[in-house]
Amino acid sequence: MTTSLLERITIDPEICHGKPCIRGLRYPVGFLLELLSSEMTHAAILEDYDDLEAEDFLAVLLYSTQAGEISIGKAAVISGYPKRDFMEMLGKNGISIFAYSPEELRADLEL
Repeated sequence: MTTSLLERITIDPEICHGKPCIRGLRYPVGFLLELLSSEMTHAAILEDYDDLEAEDFLAVLLYSTQAGEISIGKAAVISGYPKRDFMEMLGKNGISIFAYSPEELRADLEL
């Protein structure tokens, strides 16, 4: 992965009233987070929205974690990655887990 997944998140005042979206498409991060949190599988979402890519889902989860909209633990569960692997992915994409208190990290990781 040579570029950060977060580069897939764009903010343009001309698109969706400046809400963060995927790759300049008219899919706000919040909408995709709702889809990912629903009972829909990733494959079903990709089938319904054929201009999305699997990496877009990870970008949404990373962005939402960084923005504090979702916990690391919940994002890891939604992504399908083990929590520690998801945390490593956060670091590789420039997102620090140290903004969390030790208690929040323990709760997210269920330690």
